[in-house]
Amino acid sequence: MGRSTNLSEYEKGQIDILKDQGKSIRVIAGYINKPKSTVGEYLAKRSGKKLRKLKTGPKPKITSRDCRQIVKSCSTNNTSTRKIQQELNLPCSHTTVWRALKQSKKLKYMKKSCKPSLTQHHKTDRLAWAQNYMSWKDEWIEVLFSDEKKFNLDGPDRWTQYWHDLRKEPEVISKRQMGGGSVMVWETFGFNGITDLAFITTRMNSQKYQEIVVYNL
Repeated sequence: MGRSTNLSEYEKGQIDILKDQGKSIRVIAGYINKPKSTVGEYLAKRSGKKLRKLKTGPKPKITSRDCRQIVKSCSTNNTSTRKIQQELNLPCSHTTVWRALKQSKKLKYMKKSCKPSLTQHHKTDRLAWAQNYMSWKDEWIEVLFSDEKKFNLDGPDRWTQYWHDLRKEPEVISKRQMGGGSVMVWETFGFNGITDLAFITTRMNSQKYQEIVVYNL
């Protein structure tokens, strides 16, 4: 059964007397049969000092200087934790590097914003097109809208996350349209519904687009 950590008034008096006699905390704890931490805490409160708590657990594998280098490398190169660990030759795993980045107040793990690659010229033309056809009503019955969607085999276009330096502007990822190993599908919709899904197996050009329209409408 463990020793009690509560001190009676008599035991506190014994501690005071023994401490005034110059006895150590270890000797006092053994004399009154109490834990050294209990005796030390009482003496600290009596003297008005804060008891320093010893850190528990394994010794950190990286120093505060290593942490600063990790944050600097990530902010400058925006690379992965594995590459940071290898480039800085740190005596730890990439998971430790990730924890160091997470504890930093200068970085935040977030998703890149996805914006279309539109110039001001593109925006002006699209707005003019919309304004030109705002008065249409029944004319839309004879109109079809088509669009394609690319599924990348080497990773998504949009869901890219990174360690963002809060002192800098957020990064933006551009949406890819072709290449990179992918599967593309095409479909149209209009007043009367939608067409069947068409798979595009070659590079899209004007001739291929006309063939898709002929065989799928």
